[in-house]
Amino acid sequence: MKNFVSSVKNTHLLISLCLLGFLIRFTYVFVSPSVLRFDEPRYWAEITNLLENWTFFDGTKYAHDMPLTAFILAVFIKFSGAGVIGCKILLASVSSFNIYLIGRISFLLVPSRVSLFLAGFISAVYPFFIYYSSLLLSETFFLLLVSAYFLQLLKGKEQVGGWKMSFLSGFSHLVRPTLMYFMPVVWFWQVFVMKVSWKKATLILMGFIIIMIPWGVRNKILLGDFVVGSTGLGMVLLDGNNTWNSSGGTTSELVGYKKFLEDMPEGMGEIQTNNWQKKKAIDFIKKHPHNFVKLCWKKFLRFWHLWPNFHWFNQGIYKWISLLSFGPILLLSIASLWFLRHEWRKTGVIWIFFSYYTCVHIITVGSIRYRLPLEPLMIALSCATIAKLTKFHSEKNKPLSSALGGSC
Repeated sequence: MKNFVSSVKNTHLLISLCLLGFLIRFTYVFVSPSVLRFDEPRYWAEITNLLENWTFFDGTKYAHDMPLTAFILAVFIKFSGAGVIGCKILLASVSSFNIYLIGRISFLLVPSRVSLFLAGFISAVYPFFIYYSSLLLSETFFLLLVSAYFLQLLKGKEQVGGWKMSFLSGFSHLVRPTLMYFMPVVWFWQVFVMKVSWKKATLILMGFIIIMIPWGVRNKILLGDFVVGSTGLGMVLLDGNNTWNSSGGTTSELVGYKKFLEDMPEGMGEIQTNNWQKKKAIDFIKKHPHNFVKLCWKKFLRFWHLWPNFHWFNQGIYKWISLLSFGPILLLSIASLWFLRHEWRKTGVIWIFFSYYTCVHIITVGSIRYRLPLEPLMIALSCATIAKLTKFHSEKNKPLSSALGGSC
C-alpha cells in the first residue's frame, strides 16, 4: 500500500512538472519568430504534399527525410484544421510529455524523489528543449521516442517490454534513421549483460526490422532502390568531408553549397545523387586521412561545445544560457561514471549510445543541434547522481540509533 501511494505521488509530481513545461513551451510558441526557419520549410513542404497530393515529397526529393514527422503533423492538420501554430502547439505538448519519461528514467537509475523531481523540473525549464519544441523539425518526436525506448530498455530482463521496444525503436527510425546501427549493440547488451533471453532480444530486433521494411519497399517502388534510411545521408557526409570544410561544421557556413557540389553531374536521379555524394566524400577521406582525423577532432569539439557554434548564437545571452544550463549537466553526467558505477548494467548502455552517437557526427557534421537526443539521458544521469550524493550524505549523517534501527 505504501509503495502504491508513493507511486501515485510520484506520478502526480511528474504530471505537475509536465504542465509547467507545457505552459512554458506554449508561451514560447507565441513569442518565438513565426517565420519558418532552418529546415522547417522543407518539412512544411512534405506536410503540404501529404495533405494535397498524398505523396511524401519535399519539392525536390522523395526520401530526403524520414516520413513519420511529416505524417503525424499532416494527420493532425487533417483532423484538427490547424495550421503552423497549431502544429507547434502539438510539438510543445509532445515535448512536455517527455518530461515525464526523463523523470522516470532518472528514478529508475536511483529510486528517489530527488532524482524524479530534479529530472522533471530541469527538463521542464531546459532551454534547448523549449527552443526546439517550437520548430517544425524531427527533433521533438525523436527525443520522445528515444527517451521512451531507453525507459523500456533499462527496466531489466523481467520487466522489459519486447513489443514496446520494437515499436519505439521502429518508429524512432521512421523519424530519424540514426538508431539503425545501434540496434545490434542493444541486442548484444540485452543478451550478455542484462541476461534477457536471446529469443526475446531477437524478437525485439526483428520487430524493429519489420517496421522499417515498408519504407524500404516504398523507396524501391518509387526510386528503384531498397533504401531503409534517407537519401540525405550523402549530402550530410559530403558536407562534412570536402576540400572547403575547415571547421567541422557545415560547409555552407563558409563557402555555400555550390563549391562542393559544382562538379556533380546533372540529370541524376535521387538515388544516384545520394550515391555520388557518398562516394565523393569517401574518396576525399581516403585521399586525405590526416585532414579527416583533424576534422573529426574539430567535429568532436563542436558536438560537445558548451554553447552554440553558430555565430548568431555563440555570444551574449545565448552563450550564457547554454553554458549555465548544459555545463552543469555535462559535468554531472561525467561524475555519474563514478557515483553510479554500481548501476553499470543500466548506465553502460547509455554511455555506449553516447559514444555511438558522437562517432556518427564526428564522421558527418558536428553541431550541438545533433547532440540534443543525448541530453534527456544526460539530465537523467545528472539528477540520479545528485540523488545518489544526497542519499550518501543523509546516511552518513544519520544518528547511530537510527542507523541501527533504534536498538541503542
